[in-house]
Parts: sequence; C-alpha cells; structure tokens
Amino acid sequence: MESLVTLTRGTPAAALLLGTIILASLLTLYAAPSLIERCVFRPHWLLPRREYSTLITSAFVHADLPHLLFNAFTFWAFAFGLERAIGTPRFVALYVVGLLASAAGTWFKHRHDPGYRTLGASGAILAVLFASILYFPGASIFSLPIPVPIPAPLFALAYLAYTWFASRQRRGRVNHDAHFSGAAAGIVFVALAEPSVFRQALGVFALSALRRAARLARLVQPTGPHTMPTTPLQIEALGLPWQTIDPFLFCVYHDDAYPRGNAQFGPDAPLAGRDLGQDFAGKDGWRMYHGLTVPGFPAHPHRGFETVTIVRRGLIDHSDSLGAAARFGGGDVQWLTAGRGIVHAEMFPLLDSAAPNPLELFQIWLNLPARSKMAEPHFKMLWSQEIPRHVSTDAAGAQIEIACIAGRLASIDEPPAPPPDSWAAQSESDLAIWTLKMAPGAHFTLPPATGEHTRRKLYFFKGRSVTLDGQAADRQAAIELPALQPTELANGPETSEFLLLQGRPIGEPVAQYGPFVMNTQQELQQAFADYRRTAFGGWPWPDSAPVHGAERLRFARHADGQVERFAHNKA
Repeated sequence: MESLVTLTRGTPAAALLLGTIILASLLTLYAAPSLIERCVFRPHWLLPRREYSTLITSAFVHADLPHLLFNAFTFWAFAFGLERAIGTPRFVALYVVGLLASAAGTWFKHRHDPGYRTLGASGAILAVLFASILYFPGASIFSLPIPVPIPAPLFALAYLAYTWFASRQRRGRVNHDAHFSGAAAGIVFVALAEPSVFRQALGVFALSALRRAARLARLVQPTGPHTMPTTPLQIEALGLPWQTIDPFLFCVYHDDAYPRGNAQFGPDAPLAGRDLGQDFAGKDGWRMYHGLTVPGFPAHPHRGFETVTIVRRGLIDHSDSLGAAARFGGGDVQWLTAGRGIVHAEMFPLLDSAAPNPLELFQIWLNLPARSKMAEPHFKMLWSQEIPRHVSTDAAGAQIEIACIAGRLASIDEPPAPPPDSWAAQSESDLAIWTLKMAPGAHFTLPPATGEHTRRKLYFFKGRSVTLDGQAADRQAAIELPALQPTELANGPETSEFLLLQGRPIGEPVAQYGPFVMNTQQELQQAFADYRRTAFGGWPWPDSAPVHGAERLRFARHADGQVERFAHNKA
C-alpha cells in the first residue's frame, strides 16, 4: 500500500485517468455491455449524427480484457514518472492532444467507411509513451513479448515503422491509425512545448546510432598485428545539462555574472520579470535558480550517488541534514557521497556589496555501485591548494594548464583520495576528472587511459575552435574520445578550456527519478517512502536556504565535529 501511495503522490492526473479507464472498461465489459454501443467511435457518422462525445468516451473503454490490460500496463509504466517530470497541467495537455490527434487520424482515414468502429485509449497512451521517450531518451523499454530491454530510440523507430506498415494493411481490429497519430502527437508536443528537451533527445539518439555504427565498423574492419582499429570521434553540441556516460550521470556548468550584493547577500538588482523559484532563463547574464532572496538551490534530497562540485569563481554555502556546513570557492571542490540519503542546500551568497560577484562552477553527478548506494552520507573537501595543478609549454612555447581533481596524469602529483565509498576509490575504475586550459595555438597530447573498458568524454566549453586528431570542432561541444588511444589537441586562435570526464562504466541498471538514483523501480519507490517518512534525518537549520554570514573565510564543519578553515581564495 505504501508503494502505491508513493507511486501516485504528485500525479493526480495520471492516477485519475488510469482509474477511470480501468473502471469504465470493466463496467462496460462485464456490468453494462450495452453501453459500449454508446461509447464507440464511428468516424463516418461523427459529423452527420453529431456523435462528438464519442471522441472522448471511446478512449475510456475497451473491447476486450487483453487490450485493456496492455494499455493499462503501458500507462502505469510511463505516465506517473512523466507527470512528475513535466507537471500536471502540461501532462493533461499532452494527454488531450494525444487523444484528439489520434481521433483525427482515425477520422481522416476512415471517414468514408460506414462500418468502421473503434474503442480504446491507445492513441493518447502512445502520446504519453513517446513523450516519455523524449524526456528520458537514455532509458530502455521492456515490451511484454520480448524478455530483454530495448533502447528507447530503437523502440521508437521500430514502433513507428510497424504502426505505419500495419495501418496500410488494414488488417485486424486494432486501430493502428490511432497508434501512429498518438505517437506523432507526443513527439510534436514535446518539440513545440520544450524544444531544448527535443533537441537533447535527438542528440542522444544520434549518439546512440553513432556508437552502434562504430561497434559494427570495428567488427568488420580487418586489423593486422600492428594496427589498431580507429574509432570515429563523436562530436555533439553542448546541451543543458551536459550529456555524460557511465559512471557519470549528469554534468552542469554554471557561469553567472552576478551584480553587487545587497544586505541579504542577494543581488542588488530588481527581481521583477524573473520566475522566482524556477529562474533558469539567464536574464541579464545571471539566474536565481530555485532561490528567492539569495541565488542557489535551497534544501533538496539526494540518494544513491555522489556530487562533485568544482567552484572556479565565487562561493557556495553548503548546509545539510547532518548538521554539517561549509563555505568554499575559488578553486575548491566538494565531493559529497549522498549514499542512503541526505538533504542539503547549496546557496550562492553575493558578499561583495561594491563590485560584481561572478560565479563559475561545475557540478558532476557520479553514480555509486549497488553495494555503496546505502553508504553513510558525508562530504569531503578538496581545497584549492591541495589539488595538483601543472603548467607546461609545447614546442612553440604555448602554455597548457591542467588541474587534476581525480585521477593522476603523467608526472603531475596524485590528487587527494576520493571518499572511500566512491566508485573513484576503486582501483579498477580508472576514473579521472581534469580541467585543461590551452593558450591560442597550443598543442597537447592526452595520454591513453589505463583501463581496458574505460570511456572518456571531453567537454569543450570555452574558446572558438579546436582540432582533435585532425578533426575540427568549431563550436563548443562534447566529444567522446577513444580512451585507449592518445588524442592530439590543437587549439584554435583563442584561449580554450576543457573538462574531461573518464571512467570505467559501473555497468549496472540505472533507475533515476530526479534526485534519487537507484538500480530498480522498487528501490526508487522505497527512496520516496523513506524520504517522506524520515526526511533523511530532518532539517536542523532555521530556513531552507541558509547563508553563513558576511565573513569571507572558507571553512568546512563536518558532522563528526571536525572543522577546517582557510582564508578566502579568489583564484
């Protein structure tokens, strides 16, 4: 019962629709079968007899139990997570659009057939399914007859192809026209309502296709004893967030030109015209994010993964449900293991009341293996002065600066150890997090990784252009590199900066919803239930967005009472 309550919490539309479909279908199938005739949709008679109500009623009843069970299962599997992701109003709009579009497609094709009749919610449910694929393009889908997971993009293409073919055959009682129109409506709805989500999904689909093509090429390419098969570079535009590869889950880059601060450590500038509580638009070059007075992210939960926060400029105030706190910035890194659950706030105090307060940071989400997902939560500070940094010059005297947050690079000193439960702490993980800055025209060769199964991705986030093994990237981009081969970087005419994420994949199933990352849907439901019951220890702070005063001192006060203090570093 607890799991059912958890599943439906925050999803009133999905719960109401599913309940109505099941009850109405069972009623017409077993208690009042005569009602089916009043609900059935007959395209030919829609206009002459004004049977407009059947556009709706036909989508809530089914002609047989197997069709009901399949549709109910599909809706249950995708609708609840999608409503949580996009909100109830947008979810309802999507469902209505899918319902009407599927009815329109059926009407157009069968309007001249007096005997054609149809029932079922397939069209609207397919709109939900295909919208879900676009919002979660990296997911895999289980289709009942097939016992293995199918990648979302492959499923989408195969389903649309089958539906198009089946609708042309006009065989059987299944309304494939409704399926095709509903699926298309879901795709178009997302493309119009959230173009960035649509573009990001297309990027994921394209990358998936490139990977499969690369694997196929490696299988058929002849190689001799002295040759190594080459892997084509996979270059994609930077989205929001940046797309990552296992063992990483997520990477976001914040670059905000905050103005001078006010007495409350917020921006000394009008907030009118901003969607406070959800301000990601970048008006005037900065964002409030979820903050109302001070920019940042007030109290929110995490379970099952780690956050690595690299602050290049500005300051972050951390507060958490363990009673721990920190202020860090100017090159510092916080490595937080959420483990079995923690609530924390990340606020961006604007301490300078006389000058601008720029903020620049990366936040990287790193997955935890199943054995560590319920580890004790805690954080470790990697202070700026502890992080190995190296400046070198190429043959022409151009400078390259490298910082190693995790993973040793050549002769550069080894960085501080990651937290003990981290995947990065395992010797076989071959995990690396590096930043590189290259002067105009500089050349640098990335050495190969050491692990046989390591994957590597380079994020080109500042600069005009760079060439990688002879292949040009003339815009900011994410590039998956062949990890087992050296890569020659040749910078363009402007200073360029890069973030490199590397690691051996954990290779376990990922079940993610928002701030919870587990291995199964059941574990996700348990995470919601645990958070609702315990709040992961409660919140010991007077408000949800604490700020640690006006002093510029960098510090960390850990849950065990340990305190670290350092002077402010503006690096």
